[in-house]
Amino acid sequence: MEQIIQLDRQISLFFNGFVGKHISFDAIVFFQSNNNVLKAGLIMLTIWGLWFIQDAQTRERRVRLCMTILASLLAIAVGRFLVMVFPHRMRPINDPSLGLHIPEEVNMYAWDALSSFPSDHAVLFYALSVSLFVVSKRVGLFFMFSSVILILFPRVYLGYHFATDLIVGAMVGAAIGYFVTKSQWVYQQIDRYFFITERYQQFFYPFMFLVTYQFCEMFSDIRAFFDIMH
Repeated sequence: MEQIIQLDRQISLFFNGFVGKHISFDAIVFFQSNNNVLKAGLIMLTIWGLWFIQDAQTRERRVRLCMTILASLLAIAVGRFLVMVFPHRMRPINDPSLGLHIPEEVNMYAWDALSSFPSDHAVLFYALSVSLFVVSKRVGLFFMFSSVILILFPRVYLGYHFATDLIVGAMVGAAIGYFVTKSQWVYQQIDRYFFITERYQQFFYPFMFLVTYQFCEMFSDIRAFFDIMH
């Protein structure tokens, strides 16, 4: 465990060594870390696009997309639960022993009370990516790789997370996405009640819009509630 902790620290220091050398790059990374459109927004846009494709696989695809949303909701709940039950881990940005150079855009005090392990961003985005892999291999692979650049890299570069926070989070999310979307029981239950999506469209689509909007916001209001309860 001590070796893993030391490796985490070395990785954080390595990436932090580039901070401040190119101010414009730091600004781009910071911008991306807060860019909801290029994070969950892009995935939600893809999910809506896949939903409205009309072909012989429409119903099957829609059932799988519902499973994707279900898996991701479960993943974000599990991620929050793990953050609350594991011992508090100080984020790199708040660890004075690391002596990190903090980009001027970053407010380090905003992260002081938030535990670093595991990364709920990694949990959510890899649950989404792996679940989408069942719907479309190309789409799933695209988001698995793009999440490394758009989601994981900014968080380790800016000192929000250690590498193991992201790796474990991604593994948890991927496992939940895989087992939920591969579950025949879950498939049968969603298929059984799928008529709701067609018979009650006036309720279903506004509700799904709200859910996908919350994904774009990373469930910030709900997470804040659990942080208060914790």
